[in-house]
Amino acid sequence: MFKVGDKVFCPLRGAGIVATIEERKMLDETKEYIIIKLQSSNTTVMIPTDKVEASHFRFVSDETMTNEVLEKLADKETEIHASTVLKQRMKVNKERLMAGSLADYGEVIRELTHIQRGKALNASENAMLMEARKFLADELSLIKSISTKEATKLLDKVLA
Repeated sequence: MFKVGDKVFCPLRGAGIVATIEERKMLDETKEYIIIKLQSSNTTVMIPTDKVEASHFRFVSDETMTNEVLEKLADKETEIHASTVLKQRMKVNKERLMAGSLADYGEVIRELTHIQRGKALNASENAMLMEARKFLADELSLIKSISTKEATKLLDKVLA
């Protein structure tokens, strides 16, 4: 379980730090909640401790996993097997984003960036790419102890 000060990742929300763990009463029921301060905004996320696992909240990835993802993003030689059917590709990528692993975010970025090099993405896929990049940059900033802006520049450099 998480403790105060832990660096965590919230799928579809971003990376953050556990600010506090406290009991709160809502709807006549007292539960323990984890309060997370998100990295990229002045937002806090509050989640009951009994819902953490089902919500796919996790500790941020380690340096080894981060380097593997960055190496894979930098690899321009390996063939990408992206579905040519937009609807299927959107479904798979949405599932990856909801799963919330660093590797899944990297796959979405790698695939959509590859497609974008050949043709313009539609608005939905472009938004998905920007969201995945934002979340990956959030997590990179916590892992490497750099600003989100520096993490975004690192990601740009790796993808160039």
